[in-house]
Amino acid sequence: MKIVVCEFNQETNSFNPVTTKMEDYEQGGIYRGEEMLRELKDKPCAVAGMLQAIKEANAEVLPGLSMYAQSGGPVEQEVVDAFLQETMTFIRQNLPVDGIFISFHGATQSTQYDDICGLISETIRREVGETVVMAASCDLHGNATEKMIKNLDIVCGYHTYPHKDFFETGYRAGKLGMEYL
Repeated sequence: MKIVVCEFNQETNSFNPVTTKMEDYEQGGIYRGEEMLRELKDKPCAVAGMLQAIKEANAEVLPGLSMYAQSGGPVEQEVVDAFLQETMTFIRQNLPVDGIFISFHGATQSTQYDDICGLISETIRREVGETVVMAASCDLHGNATEKMIKNLDIVCGYHTYPHKDFFETGYRAGKLGMEYL
């Protein structure tokens, strides 16, 4: 089984007039392919939990793009577009795949759209079809939007605040995704 792992994570405060730029993601962390594995596999984050669940299931990890930024104003749309373009190219180059596991915040907005997690989920689902299992991790106060629920098979939220269960939530999303497969 081949599982794509990717991340687009930022918590938007829509009242903040300062937009989140690519530089904010560069500061928070942008990792591609093997770099994602090296940088995140041993960290207490959702991506690492997903990687662990995939490893335990003896499936193949296809590390895509991970972009993380701290909380801030709406994300500039060109940043979202860059993530989608690179992620969709990566997915197309690796088709067929069995699963797509995504680390989200769940409350990400852009300068053009209020539901970035739904937009990303819908865009990926449209490309891979209904048979590919899609699982996501989100913050416990993320927004479970209609687009997310329609396009994701599994959505797991953090259980703690302050957040101490990033890894566990990613692991739960990955484990449930692997069991679904």
